[in-house]
Amino acid sequence: MKLSTQQIDQIEERIGAQPIPEDNPVMPHLHSSFGEHTYYLSDDGLIVWEALDSKEGDTGVNICPVQLASWVDDDKTQMAPHEPRPIDAVLTLDG
Repeated sequence: MKLSTQQIDQIEERIGAQPIPEDNPVMPHLHSSFGEHTYYLSDDGLIVWEALDSKEGDTGVNICPVQLASWVDDDKTQMAPHEPRPIDAVLTLDG
């Protein structure tokens, strides 16, 4: 999911995470490997956010983090991709 500027700001405000900048040299490789998303790095690896099905009465957009790759070394200089792994967390963003 490609996040809007407003959604990126809400994620940063709520959990302090910042996306990989679009002008980062790694972005073309990420887009060709995983598609058009807003990418984040975490202590565990490469994360994107995916929308969850909305329920009646929801006033915002529910999203959850999905890990696409994990660090393979303690220095966090290399990653290995794997099947997408949803992380057990939900964040509700304002409409």
